[in-house]
Amino acid sequence: MRALISVSDHNGLVPFAKLLESCGFEIISAGNTATHLRAEFIPVSVVDEITGFSETLGGRLTMFHPKIFGGIVANIGDPLHRDRLAKQKIVHCDLIVANLTHSPPIDETDAGRLSLLTAAAINFGSVVAIVDPADYREVGRLIHDHSFIPGITRQRLAAKALYVCSEWTNQVARQFRKQIEMIESRVVSTPTVAVTATAEV
Repeated sequence: MRALISVSDHNGLVPFAKLLESCGFEIISAGNTATHLRAEFIPVSVVDEITGFSETLGGRLTMFHPKIFGGIVANIGDPLHRDRLAKQKIVHCDLIVANLTHSPPIDETDAGRLSLLTAAAINFGSVVAIVDPADYREVGRLIHDHSFIPGITRQRLAAKALYVCSEWTNQVARQFRKQIEMIESRVVSTPTVAVTATAEV
């Protein structure tokens, strides 16, 4: 089992990651999240070790790779999908743990997290999307006690992830509109100088 973790909010993450590791999960991460987990002596497989593509562009490109997204969008219940994953050495991720910043300035690495969460939520039958640290305890209990997350819980978590992604996108859109309105108001309020044409004699 594998969990891909990429978060901006580290609250509650270490105990949850330790529980996942104790239950046999391989933890995949990158950037600050990987550094944070390794500082707590939690074994982490770094994304670029899996993809063979070094982290670049300030982390904006890290997650955008077929060996990451292939393991999220695949229908793990389909033998053809499982066969394709195996042949192309694509890692299936059972859990996606990601959250987004909610205050300006915009963190461009959130584009990767947004895509991870959206893809995982839509494919909730094969992948569990966790966006809220408040859900770590319930998910951890289900994994520890039952090694299973029921479909209704998966769908509830997926709905929350999609809602948070939608709210984040709307927040960014509102921020852009506000900036545009400020620019336009400055343009409108700029005084104009009247030019009077003088006829030649």
